[in-house]
Formats: sequence, structure tokens, C-alpha cells
Amino acid sequence: MCDRRESGIHVLRDALFALLRTRGTNNDPLTLRSPEGASRRVGAVVAVLVILAAAQAQAQTPAAAPWAEKFYNPQPLADDLVLPLPCGGAMAFRRVEVPSDGWLGDRKIVIGGREEGAEQAESSRYAYVAGGFTDAGNPARRFYYLGKYEVSDLQRDALDSLAPGGACPKARMRGRLPAGGVTWQDANTLAHAYTAWLLADAPGRLPAEDGVPGFLRLPTETEWEYAARGGAAVSGTEFQQRTFPVPQGLAKYVWHAGPRSAGGKVQLTGLLMPNPLGLHDMLGNLDEIVLEPFRLSKFSRDHGQPGGFVIRGGNYLTSAPAVRSSYRQEVTPFAKGQPNRVRTVGFRLAIGAPVLPTRERLQAVRADWLALPQSVTVTSGTDALDDPVAELEVVRRATGDPDLRARLERLSLVVKANIASRNEQRDRAAQGLVRLGAFLGRKIVDDQKKVDALDKILKGRRAAQSSERLIRTSEQSLAHSRAVLADNVEYYGDTVIQAVRDYPADVLRRQLEALKVGFANRGRQGLIPFADLFAHHTEDYRRSETLDTDAWLRAFRER
Repeated sequence: MCDRRESGIHVLRDALFALLRTRGTNNDPLTLRSPEGASRRVGAVVAVLVILAAAQAQAQTPAAAPWAEKFYNPQPLADDLVLPLPCGGAMAFRRVEVPSDGWLGDRKIVIGGREEGAEQAESSRYAYVAGGFTDAGNPARRFYYLGKYEVSDLQRDALDSLAPGGACPKARMRGRLPAGGVTWQDANTLAHAYTAWLLADAPGRLPAEDGVPGFLRLPTETEWEYAARGGAAVSGTEFQQRTFPVPQGLAKYVWHAGPRSAGGKVQLTGLLMPNPLGLHDMLGNLDEIVLEPFRLSKFSRDHGQPGGFVIRGGNYLTSAPAVRSSYRQEVTPFAKGQPNRVRTVGFRLAIGAPVLPTRERLQAVRADWLALPQSVTVTSGTDALDDPVAELEVVRRATGDPDLRARLERLSLVVKANIASRNEQRDRAAQGLVRLGAFLGRKIVDDQKKVDALDKILKGRRAAQSSERLIRTSEQSLAHSRAVLADNVEYYGDTVIQAVRDYPADVLRRQLEALKVGFANRGRQGLIPFADLFAHHTEDYRRSETLDTDAWLRAFRER
């Protein structure tokens, strides 16, 4: 900025010197030989002097002092991405990893929940998430960036200063309150202005994909919920829980209603502990706007009517029992003829990248797309058949060419053989999951017995006032065994989720019965109750889409 101002001053100064050196003639309106010419020339010189003085003063105005880190990143981490803001400010972002297996790779997740009374907005459904940036050292590691904190008043004011007549805010601790009363349009306008400023005044600072800079935007609903649940930093079992893991209690991570938490007031960003991805206040404090318009949730899909803008996460007036990662509501864009500015609504920004940044990427994506397994394409106006063999039979009957009919008949046999082989592989894999569930169940029972025994020993040593060394050894052994038990319960939960996602209920039931026969034939009848219990847990999860690990542990104790 200073360089551009200085160059403008030099141009004005050179123009002034040239004006003063002009000698003038009788035909020159600025000649000093007439009172009128002298007056005009003096007026021009004065005008240039005024402009020059103003520009010189602007150039000599010192740049805004950089903000102290406490104003934009109160809990810094070594791998934070920090981008500059106007007025000496900054904004911190976290990298959200999404494992990938190619340009068309994405991760299938379950979002939403089973909140009673909110099913029309939050019912569970499948969604897909992918990262726009690629790790230079490992193409399988793709990711996007999400704001580490909700955008604060101070940060919003710094971006507002880019508007005509705007002025830089003074960095004060109160400015770290999250910016409320924001509309969807406000958030998008600020994201646009921030991107334009970074490209012009901080070139090279935005992350790039294939050399093309990314851009600021609101996160999509799926990006937001994936990050709110903990993304790849948590297990499948933890991902499906009501909130991300809160081992020190909800109040240590979420500003919610109540005197022991927010107390009815919005709180400074970054005071509480982060979620497993290092993101603060994903739940509570302020509701957060996402990119897409609101749609009802019609069982396993979004309803066709788009509405107002979506807010996620809850706010400082949300009760503790209502805090959940699936929290989702609609805000109408206008109210009483004015933009609808709700004081409990704020936002955080994401950094995205173009899907096809270069011609080379387009060619690579095209190659990956052509390599995908292709399903039968149905002519417009006709009905698809679920059975490809039946589809081939329809085509065979429709052709009058006997050679083509014979070839289609042979192709039908090949397809039948392939389907049979695929089904056999599917059945073996499904049975393997049920077997794994049974073995894990028995292991959990053994773990529980060990924990109980060690707990009894520890209590006995404390009662007998044994040496500190013996008591410490018992405490360490008990802690280790409890950790092993917790890991195995988590692994068991992941196996339940995988079984439900990958296999229909009838396939699992058939393989359960086949497995029980195999257990009996090999003298492993003791595993049959655990196989039944695993099947029961998969049915519960398929129906409720919740993982009740406490109930599992009680059921295992009864075996």
C-alpha cells in the first residue's frame, strides 16, 4: 500500500515542478503576462499543492499496528493456518482432513440424528464429504480449512473497513466476542471482500491447489457437521455420538444456557476447550450459518423445497440437554420488511478450492470418471430394472437380429456368473464381520472381568494400607485395563456401524445362522450368544442410529 501511495506522490510532485517551470506565451492561458493568466496559474499550483499535501499526509500515516495474538488466536497450535486481515489483524484456521482414494474419492458419512420433535429437520441421512486441497507429500491426504473460531466483532469490523468510508477498529478484548446479528448475505459479502483483499494485499498467503489460490466462503452443511463431530480425528463410534467426546464434561467445551455456563450472555471466542480437530465453540455460543438453503429432512433425503438460510450448532441460550451436533434450524432472510438479523446468529469461514483448477486436473478427473464402474443407462421415458439380467432379457427380446440375440444370451450367462461370485464374496465378508463381532464381544467380557478383579485388588490394598508402591502399581494396572476395555468397546461399535452400512439386514441374518452352525460344528458353542448379541446390536443401530455403549456393557455382563 505504501509503495503505491509513494508513486502517486512522485507523479503529483513532478507535475507541480513541470507547472512551475512553464514559461508561458501570449497564447498560453496560464501566462503570467496577464492578471487573468497569473490568477489561473496560481490557482492550479495551489490545487496541486493541496492534493500533494493530502497524499503526503496519508503516506506518512503509520500502518495499523499488528494485533496481539490474544485477539485472534488465544489458544494457538503449531499447525494453525493464520491469514492476515486488514488493519493489522489476522484469522486462524484449522486443517480438516478427509481421507481420499483419488480425485473422485469422497467419504460417506451419516449426518443428522434422532432428536424427538426435530425429525423433520434433522433425521439421519447419508452425506459425502471431500477436501479441496491436496497434501504435497501424499495425494491420498486431502483436506479443507475451517475457521478455528467464530468470526469476532473485531475481525468483522476490520473487513468492514474495506468498504468506502470504512475505518480500522481498535483492538480491544471486547472485540473478541463473536459477531452476532449476521445474515447469510452479510457472511458471503465479507468472505468475498476478504478473498479479494488477500489476493491484492497479501498475495501468496491463501492456500493453493495446482497453483490456483483458494477462496473464503461459508462451509457446506456436510463440511460443518463432519468437522463438528470430530472428522477423521475420532472413531466411527465417537463420530455417531450426540456430541464429540467431552471427557471433562460439556461445560468445559460448550457455552450453553444456565448459570454454570454462559449465564444468558455471549462469551469471548476461544475460552473453552476445543473439539478433537482443534476447533472452538462449534457447539454453543452463537449459531453458525452454512452455505446451503434450508431443506426439510424427508427420512433419508433432503426435501425438494429450498427455504431460508441454515444455522447449526446452537447458541448460548440452548439448554445443555439440547446441545447436539445435529442441531439444525431455519432462519428466514427477512422479517418485518428488513434483513432478519438475529443476535444469536454468527458464522465462521471455510477456505475452499476450485474443483477443476487446471486443464490437467480436468483430464485427471475425466480419466478417473471413465474408470468408475458404470451402471446401466436407461433411455429417457423408460423404467430401469433393478436386475441387470432382466434388463438384458428385455433387450434380447427387443432385437430381431438372431446373432445379436445369441450374443446377449451368452452375455446374460456371464453376468449371472459374475453376480453369483459377487454375492458369495459379499456373504463371506458379512459373515466375517459377524464373526469379528462375536469375538470382540467375548473379549469385552474378559476385559470386564479383569477390570473387576483389579479393582477389587486395589480396594483391598487401600483397605489394608499397603505400601504406596503396591497401590500405585495396582492403580496403573487398573487404568491400563480400563483403557483396553474402552478401546475394544469402541472397536466393537465401529464394527456394528460398518455391518449396518455395508450389508442389508437379511444378508446379516442369513450369515448369522450360517456362522452359528459353523461354531457348533467346531465345538465353539460359547461364541453363539455373542454372535446373537452382535446381531441384536446391529438391528438396534439400524432402527435407532444410536450407539448405547452403556447398554452393551450391561448386556455383556449378563452373558
